[in-house]
Amino acid sequence: MKKIKVSDADYETLMSLSKELQLQPSHGQASPRYWEPRSDRREYDLNGEGEFKILVDAGGEECDPVFEAEGDPKLFGEFLADEDLAVHYQEYDGEFESFMRDWGDEWLTWLTNCRGYTVRTYDMKPKRDHNPSLFLDDVKEYIDCNQHHLGSNAHTYANTIHRMSRMEKLVEALYRLNPQPEDGLS
Repeated sequence: MKKIKVSDADYETLMSLSKELQLQPSHGQASPRYWEPRSDRREYDLNGEGEFKILVDAGGEECDPVFEAEGDPKLFGEFLADEDLAVHYQEYDGEFESFMRDWGDEWLTWLTNCRGYTVRTYDMKPKRDHNPSLFLDDVKEYIDCNQHHLGSNAHTYANTIHRMSRMEKLVEALYRLNPQPEDGLS
């Protein structure tokens, strides 16, 4: 048997990483697996058929239609008066979200006509952030530190590398360095 000389620090690191690699959760993926950050990001729909709508003012600034209604009660009151919707609004008994779900298109049309806004539509699409790791905790830490630019609903995503022969061999070698009991696997 051949021997490789490693420092005590490198040996401890390899043993620790080997153990962590074997005992981390699988999230239903075949072994070996890797982890990536995923999040939802806006993808604008040029045909106006997107699921979500956003307002854009003449200067190109975006604003949320619901925020415009909640943030400026006077403006929203003008809309209710112009469209003669005050009676309908009272029927919702303060359920603003329900009212906006039913009358939101009228609100958007009114803002477009009276305030010069443009309506843009978009969908939220899952996007990968290509910073993979063999270790789940690496990706969790990455998400914590980079939440500000990942998009909404940032989360870990597991995928398998079982068809990549050299990666399989590398992971199997790491497993053999410090085998863990089978019942410790998840």
